[in-house]
Amino acid sequence: AETMTAALEAGFWDVLMPSVGPAAQARRAMAPVLERAEKENLGVVAMKTMVGIEKSETQRMVAVLQDALTLSGITTVVKGALNFERLEAFLKAVGRPPTATQTEDLQTYLAQRAGCVCLLCDQCPTCPKGVNIADIMRCFDYYYLQSGDLQLARDTYAALPLGQRGSLCDDCGECEHKCPQGMRIARSVKAAELVLS
Repeated sequence: AETMTAALEAGFWDVLMPSVGPAAQARRAMAPVLERAEKENLGVVAMKTMVGIEKSETQRMVAVLQDALTLSGITTVVKGALNFERLEAFLKAVGRPPTATQTEDLQTYLAQRAGCVCLLCDQCPTCPKGVNIADIMRCFDYYYLQSGDLQLARDTYAALPLGQRGSLCDDCGECEHKCPQGMRIARSVKAAELVLS
């Protein structure tokens, strides 16, 4: 939300492309910024809306898409489709809000996955060693594990300055005590270094 607010303050952009994950906490944090973007007639292309949803969960993905498109300020959503059946399901979902049952199911599902998969909530704690936790979790957990895109994960990780990579992690555990989702961050950061460097 901070980056989006800074972009709004700059008054330069016509379109913003924030991460808008499906978790209620992430959506609440973005709500004021999205409402302001709408008032200022800025287009908002929501990215990473399906974070935390398994690739096989088409119906839950449909519910996420429906929910994202009902949010004040969201103009459209960027989401790839693995096949024509999924694309057709996404197209049918446009313009229809999720049912109360779909919304409840989705939040229950995400709550059960908390701590197992990073939901890109943008609340990563600062590492005393300078490790860029948020970007590493995005590279490893989202691009590599959730999306299955090893090349994008490696390219994005390679773009991180050496002083922000997982090789600096000393397992102090400070990040894990502060993560609102209870993620085992140190394990992911070290795995990212092994797999992506």
